Formats: sequence, structure tokens, C-alpha cells
Amino acid sequence: MTYRLNKGLLWATPLESSYARARRLFVANPGLSLSRLKRVLPQLPSHIYQCPKCADYLFHSWLYDLPCLRLCPIHHCEFRLKCPACGRRWTRVFQARKPSCNTCGALPKEAWGKTWLKRREMRKLSWLARWIERCEANKANYAYVGLMDVQGRVGRHFAQEHPNFFEPNIDNPYYLAFECQRAAGIYQDRLNRMNVVTHNRALRSRISELRHWPKLDWHQSPRRMGHTPESDHPLDVHEAHMLRLITVALRRILRWQKACLGFEHRLVWSDCRHIRPEDVREGKAPCDLCMAFSLWCLLTSLKFTKRYREGVDNEGAHELLRLANYHQMPNIATGVFIEDHQSRTWRPSISFERWLFLRASENAFAEFVSLANWIFVKTADRTVKYKATGYHGLGHIFQPPLYPSHILETRLEEGRLVARYWPESPLLDIKLTNDARDRIRHCHGVGRSDWVFRGSVEPDYHKVHQGQARELFHSVRLPSSRIFEPWIAHAANGYLDNVWFPHDFAVLQSTQEKERLYGRG
Repeated sequence: MTYRLNKGLLWATPLESSYARARRLFVANPGLSLSRLKRVLPQLPSHIYQCPKCADYLFHSWLYDLPCLRLCPIHHCEFRLKCPACGRRWTRVFQARKPSCNTCGALPKEAWGKTWLKRREMRKLSWLARWIERCEANKANYAYVGLMDVQGRVGRHFAQEHPNFFEPNIDNPYYLAFECQRAAGIYQDRLNRMNVVTHNRALRSRISELRHWPKLDWHQSPRRMGHTPESDHPLDVHEAHMLRLITVALRRILRWQKACLGFEHRLVWSDCRHIRPEDVREGKAPCDLCMAFSLWCLLTSLKFTKRYREGVDNEGAHELLRLANYHQMPNIATGVFIEDHQSRTWRPSISFERWLFLRASENAFAEFVSLANWIFVKTADRTVKYKATGYHGLGHIFQPPLYPSHILETRLEEGRLVARYWPESPLLDIKLTNDARDRIRHCHGVGRSDWVFRGSVEPDYHKVHQGQARELFHSVRLPSSRIFEPWIAHAANGYLDNVWFPHDFAVLQSTQEKERLYGRG
């Protein structure tokens, strides 16, 4: 006998997701075997966030998967990854024909016909869905352009960098807030009532004239490109311009630090490569801000100074970055260009590039502060085990935070480059915990002998000048580029990547043992 599939249209609702359709088919066909039912079930994602109260109505909307929704817009409760009744993931019901509970499994018969949401609640969701679709439709009329790093065009390619700015898209938690402010904030209160992430700041626009920039040859001589690698100075081309930018960036960081802390604190640049996670746990590490400042100086030196080409003193991968699986650093370009559909390249004004550099620099410092705080929190966990070839557990993955300032809409309008953004610095979004403040207040500065001191900046931002920035980057030996490659396979002191070299560290000490195990290649 052929079983006719019951589509369960009695429980069908608008805006339902693939999970809601799958659960509807599951409930409506109790006599169908699970193996046959899986053939018609839609493809489900591995992680589903659901409102427990909406689950009682067999309802799950595709809107719930948006990162801009903090709580359920109907019941104002937190989305959960697991069922509160049985503690299993919501998709677990499709792996066994007999569910363990009614919340995520099959509804009892007395609940049939009582699963419809109230009309006013459905009207809320319908309005939100229509507004999102209208925002997405309007994007088709925009001529978006991407800002590309000039250094990549002239032959210095940095594959280990990630972008600092993103065009407004539906995967960003501040996307609807950006679209709301584009409409002068007229939907702000309505979105707040629906628990949508909003940002109560007005957008600003910056317009730049474009000048034609000839397409350059990748193999063009560095000297002809303006680079002088034979120079005695570590800083590359346009040293005076770079020092001005770095000086202004330092002043802005110090100004934020003074307003945030309320007390004076000297920023110290130190070599953190020698610091192990155990040292952080024992207090043998710089504070959060000094660690972030060290990474910021490191990024700046690697990006804009001459690298050692031969005979570099490479002391291995950065252990703290290996702990966090931190594989990419933020991009802070001093020069950008755009490319049109005819492969012609154009450059914005110098003032636009200067403004973009300062915003990217603050974004990078804010990310490093979050990374430093993550390291302190993770190393404080006594269950975390360390060894030379890797770290136990899969939870050692630092996720860079997303701030409203990361959204930067760049469009071409009448032959000019127009950037729309939120003007506030990302540093203002940093919330230092009481533990972090205590570490900063008791920072030992250069008093520690466990890590190498390289330079410092006094807390008074009025006294920061180009000479101090020059001394900061000229008076120290710059590290090699490998310090930002925590996944490297070969290092001078034998630290090996735990993915490709899972053996014990002691076994791999000698070169002969390495060649025997992996060959000379």
C-alpha cells in the first residue's frame, strides 16, 4: 500500500523556515518511517536557534536566523540552541522516530489546531520581513565599490590580513540599524520593540574626488615604485607622512585611554613572543592595554617598515596567538584604490586615505584589546592544558568582535567616491571589565624581566610628537613577519604546528628525526 504524504497544511504559517517545514512534516506523518521521511525533508543547517515558546506553536521563522535579532520579537525571550525540556538540539528529533519530549518533537493531540500565533504578532513579523526585502531590493540600485590596498598592487601582498570594513549586508548584526539610520531613524522605536539590534547614532557621509591611477606592473622595480629597500631607515617610502599618521594614531589611542581609565597608564611595547599561556596565568605578562599596544606596534612595524630579508633572528611562532588560533591580522592600509568594470584604477584624495587609516588603526587596536582580554580569560581556566606542540580542546578560537564602525558603505555617485559610516570610534564600544582594570592599574610596565622591552609611550597625549614615534620604530630591532604566523610549520626553536606535526615536542628536537619522519621535503 502506498502511503500518501500529508503536508500538514493545518500548521503551515507564513515566514516559516526550513526547520519549521521539516517539523510540520514530521508531526503530520506519524505512520511514515523516518528513513522515508528524510527523503522529503528540506536540508537543515547544523545550528538552529529557536524560541522555546514559539516551539510550542510549531513555529520557527527564517527571521530568527538573522544576527540582528537579539531576542524573540514575539515572546521577548532568548533564543536557545537546545530544547529546554530535553536538553537536545532542535534537529535531534529527526534522528529518532520517538522524540523525548513534545517541545521539540511531536505535539500531543490535544494541542492540534491550537498552534496558530496571534494575528498582531504575525503582522509584526510580516512587516519586518517586507522591510528587509525592500532594503535588499534597494541595494541592487547601488554601485558598490571595494577599497583595495595599494601595497598589494605594488608587489607586497599580505595574505594573512583580514578586512577591517564591510559593506552593509544581512549577515552583519548592525545591518538593519544601518538601514534604519539611512531612513533618518524613523523605524528606530519599532525595531526596538521587536528586539532588533539598533544604533542610535546618525550616519555621516564623506565624499572624495577620484583621480586616475595607471595600472601598474606587479613585477615593476621597487625603486621605481618609490620603495627604497636599500635605505638605512626601517620606514619605507614617505617616512615623514607615515610618522605623522602614526603620531596622530597614538594620540587618539592615548586620548581614549585617558577617558576610559580615569588614571594615567604608560603604554609599553614589549616582545610577547616569549610569553607562554602559563606565564599569563601566573601574572608574568603585560596588562591588557600593553599587550594590545604591543600587537598594534607589531602590526604597524610589519606593515610599514623594512623587513629583514636574510639572517633574521626568528624565535618561533607567537604562542599566545597560537592559543587563540589567531591567523589573520587587521588591514590598515595607508593607500587604497578602486577598480571599475573596465579594469581602470582610481585613487581617492590623500585626506580620505588619511581618515581611512586612522579608522582602521583604531579598529585594529580595539580588536587587539578584545584579543588580550580573551587570552587572560582563557588562561585563567585551570582545565586548559598546554604543551609545546599544541593546546588541548577545540574552544581556543578567538572570534573578532563586530562593532558598528566596521560598516563602511562605499559607493560611486556621479563619478565621486561616497562613504557612509558611523562617526564614533570603535574604541568607544570597548567595555573593560573590573579584572582588566585591576590588571591595568597594577601593570608593572618595564619592570618585568620575563619579556623583552622595546619602547613605551607616556600617557600624556599632548606630548606625543613625531620624534617620539620615530624613536619608537627606529630604536628597536624589528621582528620578522613570522611572528604573525602562528600556524607556521618550521621555526628556529622547534615550535611546530599541532595540526601537521601532532607528535610530541621532544621527539622532534633533532633534525635527523624530522627528516626520518617527514622526509627532506
